[in-house]
Amino acid sequence: MVYKEYDDGFVVRRMMREDAKIVQKWYSGLCPTSCDLDIMLACYPDDQPGFYMGDYKGEVVASAMRIPVCDGVFYGSYYYVDDKHRGKGFGKRIRDDISMKHVGDNYLVVDAHAELEEMNQRRGFTSGFKVVLYRGRAPKGVPLDVPDGGRMAKV
Repeated sequence: MVYKEYDDGFVVRRMMREDAKIVQKWYSGLCPTSCDLDIMLACYPDDQPGFYMGDYKGEVVASAMRIPVCDGVFYGSYYYVDDKHRGKGFGKRIRDDISMKHVGDNYLVVDAHAELEEMNQRRGFTSGFKVVLYRGRAPKGVPLDVPDGGRMAKV
């Protein structure tokens, strides 16, 4: 399914299951927990919007995901433009022209990792909380409080 073809050869199409490995490889440098895209793609019908890939002259260059999580709220992730294709407007088009039309007037929540905060602020988002990632066991003394109404599960 093609959402839009631009005059310069940039095409935004539906992300397919075979695209997941490319997107996860890109995004893993920003967010090391990016391993759930295969599952999300398997859970949504291929004709449902929300998963976007940008191709330029036959090469995959950009991605974005915007899926509903409850009434009035969408989750956005996997927004990425390949390094060598940045500055050409591909990200802005896949984000603003295509995926935000899908979100409409609903709320959009995005990944809140510290390394993404500056980019998210440039795009008009404000942080609701901080995400802290630990590998292995959390160090002693790390507070395990959660926001009101939240809960922490031991794994």
